[in-house]
Amino acid sequence: MAGDGVAGPVTPPSGGEGPITPDPVAPRPVRCGFAAFSVMPPEAAVLTASYTINLMAPAAGKRFTITGEVVRAGRTLVVCRGEAFADDGTRPFAVMQATMTTLYNRPGISG
Repeated sequence: MAGDGVAGPVTPPSGGEGPITPDPVAPRPVRCGFAAFSVMPPEAAVLTASYTINLMAPAAGKRFTITGEVVRAGRTLVVCRGEAFADDGTRPFAVMQATMTTLYNRPGISG
């Protein structure tokens, strides 16, 4: 339903050579959150109910694209999926799935 990607340069840790660790991908459940926001009412906030990431290969590359899409949206739960690609690769090195929940009228939490 909804999807987006982001790409940018990544510096290997300590300026070292070789593949970088998958750490740059771990904070990317945000892509699933953005996808969930795209199908929720504007007054709703999003909270992650569950999140799984499968790291299938080293994150070797200089540019990464992370995508997020809605698999199914219900009244209170939204299931999203994301993939991470290195450079111009066609096979993801990481896949993620998240279940997001809709929150309304919670003090200190807003959309």
